[in-house]
Amino acid sequence: MAENYVCLYLADLPESAKENMEGMFTDGRVVFADSTRSYQGAFTTEIGEKPFCYFGPDCDGSETIIHELGHYYGCLFTDISELPMDLAETHSQGNEWLFVHYLKSCLPYDEYECIAENKLYTDLGYIICFVMIDQFEQMVYTHENAGDMTLEEYETIMETVAEDYGGIDFVTDEILDIQRYWKMVVLESPVYYISYAVSGLAAINLFTVAEADEESARQMYIKLIEEPVEDAGFLGNLQNAGFTGPFEEAVYEQLMERYTK
Repeated sequence: MAENYVCLYLADLPESAKENMEGMFTDGRVVFADSTRSYQGAFTTEIGEKPFCYFGPDCDGSETIIHELGHYYGCLFTDISELPMDLAETHSQGNEWLFVHYLKSCLPYDEYECIAENKLYTDLGYIICFVMIDQFEQMVYTHENAGDMTLEEYETIMETVAEDYGGIDFVTDEILDIQRYWKMVVLESPVYYISYAVSGLAAINLFTVAEADEESARQMYIKLIEEPVEDAGFLGNLQNAGFTGPFEEAVYEQLMERYTK
């Protein structure tokens, strides 16, 4: 059933976005691996002159497919090696939020609201975690004794950061075990998660626009991908496409307006 919604969503998109995203399937630019020995995960890369998507075992749910389709679409117009990480993740997360909004036309209202609010809660929770991890990394990288610190000292720094954001117990109980999570993140993808956080806020902004005017949100998304401004960077491209930047209060005001009616 989930995959049917993906197909319905693609068929409903404006022709340019529809044709480009469906190209992942029609041009054979995708692999769904089902071997237990296959890589566990999903990603988009470039093979030849076009992007290519890979979905490992149990990594082919609707949200994951929509996420990678956003990357695929973006990489058709900007070389993957030239895409700012923030912009690339807005392509993918923005597509997730447009998909969530589309479900409003397919599902009973209560079911749609449950899905939308659960995603918002989850995404905002992770955004908080990613910002905390970035602050932790900054404190460690600039610490005069960083190379000689013990694990306990690192954990104390993270606890201090978490307390500043409302308490480490709240973060661990409500979102995830931050003391376990940052160890994996810092080792595997240092500095990456702050990009994911700010792009997540831009993607949520796209959702708030779609709630008021779906067609405007879709055109903003298409412009962000199909009309990249060279050397404008992440914020410049957001502005060019009509997004509210992640550092502007309007992003949060729009969310508050939706959830405090």
